[in-house]
Amino acid sequence: AIDVAKIKTIIAVVIGIFGIASVLIMLLSLLGFVQYSQLVLSKASYEIRTLLRIGYSIRQIVNTFIRQMTITFGIITLSAIAIMLIVKLFIINVWLENNGISSVGSGFTLTLIVGFSCFVLFILANYINVRKTVNKLGKN
Repeated sequence: AIDVAKIKTIIAVVIGIFGIASVLIMLLSLLGFVQYSQLVLSKASYEIRTLLRIGYSIRQIVNTFIRQMTITFGIITLSAIAIMLIVKLFIINVWLENNGISSVGSGFTLTLIVGFSCFVLFILANYINVRKTVNKLGKN
């Protein structure tokens, strides 16, 4: 006979492991985006110095860069949410219903909160990084 309690425990452990792995993957991808922004800043260091010399403030340069990164990362975040929602509605829910499994607690709200939190974390990390880099370029 199948012991339902053991199966629930095993499923909870597996879901927990996958949850931790997914958080680590998201943090690593955020670090990749931050590293990409550092690369862009180092490639544009001459242009940034030129803008500072002709009178643009550090704040203007930082805000312009952050605005562009926010738009780019916002499009990526919204696309990922849309893809996740489409897959959930048309593939996962259909498969679960065909196999007689009800999906009452979907966790979609939690996923949106985590996605938005990652978005804000990315913007804050980039803001700190860009401001520090532009300040350093301004002192040279």
